[in-house]
Amino acid sequence: MRLTKKGVSISAAVISASFLLGLGSFTAYAEEPAPKETVTTIDPARIDRDGKKICGFDLMSESEKGGYRNMLHQTKSLTDRDEIRVDHCARMRARAKERGVPADE
Repeated sequence: MRLTKKGVSISAAVISASFLLGLGSFTAYAEEPAPKETVTTIDPARIDRDGKKICGFDLMSESEKGGYRNMLHQTKSLTDRDEIRVDHCARMRARAKERGVPADE
């Protein structure tokens, strides 16, 4: 370690400068704005017990929605609930086609 006339170590000055330059680039990187993400929220009423979107929700009456939820709630097996969903979506696609509206899946 060498001392200059002012009593500062040259190697310490080099290390300090390198450290500060490194922090400067880190700070610039840390200050870059994060990309904006579009957050879409789904009405919880449109989600079934497994967190899946209810197909054809807007095409169903309130009693149909309740019956569908009850059927899923009473079905114990995930495989059986998935079969119910597939059948339900097929019926909702047919209903949407009859009414001339886009199918909501």
